Amino acid sequence: MDKIINLGFQENFIQGLANLIEKDYIAKGVDLDRLAFVFGGRRPELFLKRELAARIKKGFVSPSFFSMDDFIDFILSANQGFLKINDLEAAYVLYCKAREKAPQVLKGKDSFSTFLPWAREILAFIEQLDLEDIELKSLKTVELNAAIGFDVPESINALLANVISLRRDFHRELKDKKTYTRGMRYLAAAGLADKLKLPGFDKIIFCNPFYLQGSEKKIVTGLYRNDQAVLVFQGDSEKFSVLKDLEKAFGCEIRGSSSGEAKYKLSLYSCFDSQSQAGTVRQIMRNIKEPGETVIVLPQPQNIITLLSE
Repeated sequence: MDKIINLGFQENFIQGLANLIEKDYIAKGVDLDRLAFVFGGRRPELFLKRELAARIKKGFVSPSFFSMDDFIDFILSANQGFLKINDLEAAYVLYCKAREKAPQVLKGKDSFSTFLPWAREILAFIEQLDLEDIELKSLKTVELNAAIGFDVPESINALLANVISLRRDFHRELKDKKTYTRGMRYLAAAGLADKLKLPGFDKIIFCNPFYLQGSEKKIVTGLYRNDQAVLVFQGDSEKFSVLKDLEKAFGCEIRGSSSGEAKYKLSLYSCFDSQSQAGTVRQIMRNIKEPGETVIVLPQPQNIITLLSE
């Protein structure tokens, strides 16, 4: 199996994956439990299993399937024990650290209840830094500029001036307890990237990675260099600049197949609220002769119930 596989945008992605598995594993009688698939979420697993079952036509041992979050947890579990921390507990740890190390951040928000909304914003900022694997030294300029004084509210300036120490102390407190936020789990897994090898699998297939955060990029690159990762793309770097960035990271070309024409008709509609959206779709569906061949994509999942009622 090639390390980089490109599927055309007009191709059925699940069937394309099944074709690869059938060619390199099923046809050769190789056990599928040596394969692992990493998708953006959990739902694609159901469709791929169904496709494989239709082709094998008998009982079989399934490959392993992970969302990216599950895969990160799997890596850490294979290397060290850890606990997860919920958002409220993490906010309280941050509050205690701010009260101890940077009381100016708490100005006007001395109690935990009044600081909680602000704590959640700070935690989201720290998590993004962790997910993108931003080093502390990269934040030094921000801290120095904040010490001089940005043209921003005093509370924001106080936070920026202390962002390095807050993040460092927050991490240290949780690591001592072997407790991790989601961002810290990604960061810890990225720290293992250079020596990362998962002996339970022959290949780990990353399915349609369109954008990889800094920590994810380190992890996948480590497995790729160790000949354990296979990347299956759908798209073309000439059309999507984010794929150009991945080309540089993996030293490859991401060129989608141009063979065949798209077999679907795409229509876009705009409405001013959920009720009008559902009513519009109802009117459109009256003229659809084959509803089983139609996909409806809503921008917001909470509107699905209204749509189904219509």
